[in-house]
Amino acid sequence: MDNNSINSRWSKLAIIGFIVSISGLILGMGLSSFGTIPLLSILLGIISIIKINKNSDNLRGKGFAIAGIILGGLGLILPLWILTSVIWTMIARA
Repeated sequence: MDNNSINSRWSKLAIIGFIVSISGLILGMGLSSFGTIPLLSILLGIISIIKINKNSDNLRGKGFAIAGIILGGLGLILPLWILTSVIWTMIARA
């Protein structure tokens, strides 16, 4: 194990963004918070990647940040896709 990994700490923003993205996927399926939670997780992920890149010797957690951005994107796209398919089905049956 090298000296950089011993002295580095985890990015709190990256971990929080990851947790928010997971909760957005779980809670956001009701479309009540459509867009808010996923956008927050994407924003937290982007900010944490910028901070991790600036302090790459001291901060870890880029994988959490990337996962938070990806899951946040899914949290935006998935409810929209479900809503579109439901509306499309209703139109096709009418």
